[in-house]
Amino acid sequence: DRSERYGLLALQGPASTAILSRIATLPTAMKRFRFVEGSVAGAQALISHTGYTGSDGFALYVEAQDTLHVWNALLEAGRPLGLLPCGLGARDTLRLEAALPLYGHELDDTTSPLEAGLARFVKREAGGFLGAEAIERRAQAPATRALAGFVVEGRGIARAEHPILRGGERVGVVTSGAPSPTLGKSIGLGYVPPALAVPGTPIEIGIRERAVAARIVAAPFL
Repeated sequence: DRSERYGLLALQGPASTAILSRIATLPTAMKRFRFVEGSVAGAQALISHTGYTGSDGFALYVEAQDTLHVWNALLEAGRPLGLLPCGLGARDTLRLEAALPLYGHELDDTTSPLEAGLARFVKREAGGFLGAEAIERRAQAPATRALAGFVVEGRGIARAEHPILRGGERVGVVTSGAPSPTLGKSIGLGYVPPALAVPGTPIEIGIRERAVAARIVAAPFL
């Protein structure tokens, strides 16, 4: 385990390629979900074209002692293009607006990728992978829940573990929730019965012992 040797910086946003190109050499038209070994601001780095914000971006893995140097170089290179530092709270808000599932919230060891809306990543037709038989059993059985996005229409902010209600009765649970700065509304994700996961369906969120009006919407939110 060499984790302590490395630092990780995430450069995210529509200008990320332009900013990184100022201090690093990138392959022409580097595809998403690919990585290369190279250098950033003179420091050896593993450059991964990935991110968790719904926008374009990169993850930069560098030696721990080089992390601050690369951080400062990124801020300097990105200042003319509006680059700003942010933390995991901002990242998580963007992740939610893009409806990207997060392990420990939308995903855990009891959740099927089919009910989490991730069937496109499961090569069922190929078979032969670890868990293939279990996935097929899930696929053939009637679905009991589905991940859905919602917008809070009343006053209040939905948070993880808040109950999702329908006519005052609990029908599901919020997995992620937060105010959306972009939409100017409180949004969230949660599991509900498949029949309720239809955009436009009215629901309520249990917030501080109040049933606050909400409705199911199509995800991603942005």
